[in-house]
Amino acid sequence: MGKNAIAVATFNVHAGIDGWGREFGLVKALKSINADVAALQEVLITKDNYNELAAFAAEEKREMLVVPLADGILNTPNASGNTEDLKSWGPPGRPGRPGKVRSLYLVKSNVHEEPLSDFYNSPHYDKTKIRDFFELPPKKNIKPDNVGIWCLVLMSKLALKNYALYRLSDLRSDKARRCALSVTLNTGSGEVEITAAHLGHLTHGSLLQMRQLVGVCGQGNIPSVILGDFNCWGPLLVGALNTLKPKEATLLRSGPLPSEHKLHIIPNTASAATGAFDKEKHLSVRWHRAVKQRSWPAWHPHSQVDHILANGFFRTAEVLESEDLGSDHLPLAAELLY
Repeated sequence: MGKNAIAVATFNVHAGIDGWGREFGLVKALKSINADVAALQEVLITKDNYNELAAFAAEEKREMLVVPLADGILNTPNASGNTEDLKSWGPPGRPGRPGKVRSLYLVKSNVHEEPLSDFYNSPHYDKTKIRDFFELPPKKNIKPDNVGIWCLVLMSKLALKNYALYRLSDLRSDKARRCALSVTLNTGSGEVEITAAHLGHLTHGSLLQMRQLVGVCGQGNIPSVILGDFNCWGPLLVGALNTLKPKEATLLRSGPLPSEHKLHIIPNTASAATGAFDKEKHLSVRWHRAVKQRSWPAWHPHSQVDHILANGFFRTAEVLESEDLGSDHLPLAAELLY
């Protein structure tokens, strides 16, 4: 162990805006992530940034696997600047930097089978029909300026051999259809498994989703990493993954990936849904935290809810510097040896 290295990262991009609702330049931030493989959460793909993200994937020679989790509307204050009727998505402001408060409304996705380019030419994007389509709370004075698909994204510089998309259990009060996306990499030094995830909150019952990760992650007995925003503190998360009994997840889709640098859309639906957990063949895996570093909120981090978890094949060579890229989360990155 220790002859081979891979750099991994996780970053919650907060729909491309900071805690005050100001845009920070999503593609510019992604270019700053130099990891071999990165998991991105809360990527809001809109009509305005779809082509830009696709061009980034091609120009930077990165595979980008996109899984829609929910539909979203990014709201802005009304013309008078009144924000009293908006649920602030971050701090309401601070002296000298009041910002422009925005809020994001999520609704359960209607499941987009069509490519995003077709989606943005469909009635789903017709702003005159937004209130009917999204069934927004009537008491909210919604004045949306952008509609998009709230996604989990896995971004890789390395060749991807195949993928598996697992549906995690729906949780109460959670509008997202959570998934875990696993890929197998061709590193030139054997295979490595990377899983990207964005779990719900503990108060919504995310321990159930953790049990499902136990059932599907690290089962190939190869170097494995789990990346993501788990909305959970590290000791509790690792304790849960190492002690909870596994629970079945649903394998939605799997297969090989094309060897081309582009933005791939993986529908959050079943091609041939099957149970992904085999109790008789299940391997018990011990996970550890490769990075112990506060990640939220970015302007004054006091908690770590974003994590890089590795199995026993890995040890941490170096924790890479976490630069504030504009989100309300800090990215986490590390070089791992195996």
